[in-house]
Formats: sequence, structure tokens, C-alpha cells
Amino acid sequence: MDQWYASSKTCSNCDEKHEKMTLDVRNWTCSSCCAEHVKDSKVSCSTALAWARR
Repeated sequence: MDQWYASSKTCSNCDEKHEKMTLDVRNWTCSSCCAEHVKDSKVSCSTALAWARR
């Protein structure tokens, strides 16, 4: 995983990347799987999943 991995924009449930999400968004729902996310708390989850998938 590189330093530019978009962990806060990637759904930890389905891996869908939401490119157009701005930095001010804190809570969001994935448009692909409808999973709800709190941006600050999910970053660590997405990062851990990305490392595990390497």
C-alpha cells in the first residue's frame, strides 16, 4: 500500500472507491452496498484491510 492509498474514500465493505468525496465529508453511505461509514473511524479499518490483501 502506498502513501496515496485513499483509505478514507474506500468502502471497507465492498472496496468501492468514491473519488469525488471531499475532505469535509465525515459520515457517508456507500452508493454500491449501502454500508454506512464514519470517515475518521473507518480509515484504520480500510488501512488494515488493504495491508491484509497485499
